[in-house]
This record gives sequence, C-alpha cells and structure tokens, in this order.
Amino acid sequence: MVDVQISRPSTQPGLSAVAQVLDDVFGMVAPATMFRVGFMNDLVRSDQLILLAGSAEEPLGALVALRGRNHIEMPDMVVAAEHQGGGIGRRLFEAMTRWAVDEGFREIRWSVSPSNVNGVAAYLAYGARIVGWIDNAYGVASDPFYTGTTDRFRGEWRADERPPIVETKLVHHEDHAQLRSLLLSGWQITRRQGDLYAVVR
Repeated sequence: MVDVQISRPSTQPGLSAVAQVLDDVFGMVAPATMFRVGFMNDLVRSDQLILLAGSAEEPLGALVALRGRNHIEMPDMVVAAEHQGGGIGRRLFEAMTRWAVDEGFREIRWSVSPSNVNGVAAYLAYGARIVGWIDNAYGVASDPFYTGTTDRFRGEWRADERPPIVETKLVHHEDHAQLRSLLLSGWQITRRQGDLYAVVR
C-alpha cells in the first residue's frame, strides 16, 4: 500500500497538484486546470477546505469542501483511478468530517451520480447516507463518467445520531425510477448489498 500524506495546500505547487488530479479524473484539459488553480487560491483566502492526498510531485487524490450557512458542501472528492480502493478516499473523507466538526458544523452534503455505484458504496461505508434525488442537476453532460441528463443522488453525512429505522426495502442499484420515487418520498439509502441498496425510513 502507498504511504499517503493528507495535507491542506495553500501554495501554487500544492494547489496545482489538486487541480491536476481533479482534472485528470474528470478528463479536463490544461486551461481548465489553470482556471481551477486561480479559483482555489480564492477558496484558500476565504478559509474553505482543500485537501491533497499524496504530494505536489505525485497527487493521488483531492477534496474541496465549502462552508454553507448551516452545513458543509463538498463539490469535489476524487482519487486517481490507479489508486482507488486503497483507502485514500476514506482518509480524505475522515479529514473533512474532523474539520467540519472542529469548525462547528454537524452536516456535510454533496451530490453523486446514481450510476457511480462504487462511489456511492464508498460513501455509505464512510457512514454517510443517500437522502435525496436531484433531477438533471447540471443539464446535459458528456464526460468520462456519464452522458445525457445529470440526475444525482443527494449524499449526507451527519455527526448527530439518526432516528431509528422503521422499514427497509431492497432495491436494485439500476432501478433509478424506484430509487427516485422513494428518495423523493423521504426514504434514505443506508448500505449496498451486492447489486441491491437498502432503502430505509
């Protein structure tokens, strides 16, 4: 296993490394990387959270988290393809949850494609839940992960205990119509069992 350091970069080399791994994973080109570095400089100055897994010489993963009024929003968390499954995502996520709680926040939110089954399973394993559905969040897309409409699961991690589960349904991860219906009705996804999601209320 690779020895991975998690850091909070604030200089050009570190922010460039974060931009590089984000753009590599999302299939973006160099001008996007330059734009992203400038944007991240603004985030650092406003005390938002940017994390780098690895180093400026070998960026392996990255995370960006933004302060909301009552919660933290996580627009980006990625791990380089060749290092996925090695615990880097978990370490980034845990570092973010510690920062959020230290800053007085009890909730973190993000969105993730319903087709990103491994990503969803990883979030659930980190103690998060899928708590909602967003129809066509970003308009029509075409990138390495998905083409067409951009429906999204709404993910949530909470520091507080959740109410007890009353009812559970098992739904195939590809049955987006049923998952959408249940999530819009207040159900939540708590875990993955093979090809099935445990959906609870």
